[in-house]
Amino acid sequence: MEGEEHLETSRVKELFKTEIFLKILAVFISIILWAYVSFVLDPETQKEVTNIPVKFTNEQTLVNSGLTLVNTEYTVNFEIKGRRNLVNSINKDRIWAEADLSGLTKIGRNNVSLKIQGLPATIQVIKEPNDINIELDKLYSIQKNISISIKGEPQKGYAVLNPIANPVAIKIDGSQKLINSIIDVNVIVDVSNLDNSFTAKESINFVDSKGEKIKGLKSSVDVIEVSVPIVKAKEVSLRLNIKGVPRKDSNLGDVTINPQKVMITGNEDTISNINEINLEPIDIRGASKNVTGKVKIIVPQGMALANSNGYAEVTVNISKQISKKIQLAISNIQINDKKDEYEYKITKDIIEVAIEGSEEDIKNMNTNLIIGSISVKTLSEGNHTASMILSLPNNIKQSNAVLVPINVTKK
Repeated sequence: MEGEEHLETSRVKELFKTEIFLKILAVFISIILWAYVSFVLDPETQKEVTNIPVKFTNEQTLVNSGLTLVNTEYTVNFEIKGRRNLVNSINKDRIWAEADLSGLTKIGRNNVSLKIQGLPATIQVIKEPNDINIELDKLYSIQKNISISIKGEPQKGYAVLNPIANPVAIKIDGSQKLINSIIDVNVIVDVSNLDNSFTAKESINFVDSKGEKIKGLKSSVDVIEVSVPIVKAKEVSLRLNIKGVPRKDSNLGDVTINPQKVMITGNEDTISNINEINLEPIDIRGASKNVTGKVKIIVPQGMALANSNGYAEVTVNISKQISKKIQLAISNIQINDKKDEYEYKITKDIIEVAIEGSEEDIKNMNTNLIIGSISVKTLSEGNHTASMILSLPNNIKQSNAVLVPINVTKK
């Protein structure tokens, strides 16, 4: 009996040493390790992928039908499923949703089917977007001139002259709806802190009435070459010469000039001695209301204007002249040049005075703050009258001579 058991044990030991057993064991261990790695270390997981761009194919078929996309920028969101390590290692930039535009012939809203591209074969897309709704419009072409916007300021003492674009105009293709919304086609050139002329290549901006950039348009060129002259310059004031006087019942008021200063260029020795330049005269003869106008800037010989259209907007304020009688209390009258041996007394409680000025100035003036003054330097004992002078704002004047009755007595 013991011999048989020993024999059986020997056979089992021999079985463990056979090649077949070792292979079976290796497979079993591999399955266990795979299961451990797959389901414990790298389990299956789900993840949302957002803002994946839609790329369109067969756009030429739309062009052949005289159609185009109104908006070319679409994105979609969806969920993917797979092993955690692989899901987490996916680069969003390599994924896109493909939309085939072939067969579309209708202006307006259209549904286009989507196909997700760029994912590894072992990744499954769940909650996949089936399609997107796009808008088609009639394909339209137009030619527009390029405007140049200057950003920033050059170094102090320098100015930017008129920049030149090459080309000066471009052809634009796109939906009729978008092209009709174009207000400006421009390039922006930054001159901040520069002191030399330069040439730059700048991208084109299509701008709508709200100042926002329009997307979805194509142009005959992608960039514009801009030549920007920057020269030595000096800032000077503008001076206005006024011809004539307003109507008799009107007053000349403030003058506003916009801009108040301009930049001039020229020989450095010449412009260094110039601090102001003239505008052409503006005629206000007989005017009874404000005179406004676009007045030409007179540029001295050998000089040129920088960043100016050669004109300034001018407003000469003309106001109606009115008269008003006011009553001045004697407490508002100062007696000057008194002598110690006399006493002085104004014999009227109220003194009436006439003043004149513009209707607005008279209306806004506080008459309680008006002060009158008289001099009694030459007066002796007795009853007299003394001329009164009012202290008034520059734009208001006293319109009549006022005599103040005063009694002088010895102390």
